[in-house]
Amino acid sequence: MGTLDSGANAVHGQYDWSTSRPSIAVINAIAALENVEPTDISVALHNHIDPEALDALVATDSHITISFTRNEYRAWIDGDKLVITDD
Repeated sequence: MGTLDSGANAVHGQYDWSTSRPSIAVINAIAALENVEPTDISVALHNHIDPEALDALVATDSHITISFTRNEYRAWIDGDKLVITDD
């Protein structure tokens, strides 16, 4: 499990990807921004990216940098860090 710090328009987290799934971390971060339960987020992640592929990609490379945008959210994974912004 990672740690999340949320501000007005961003959530920052640091994770050990060998014990945390990136797809779940992204969902939890968006839920924190929306102030809702993870099951109630407005963005269905699986409709826009393949969560299993994201998990596998991040788990295989500790020096990876990935970013993607969906609706008003931008997600960055850089090594063990996750940042979600609401632009």
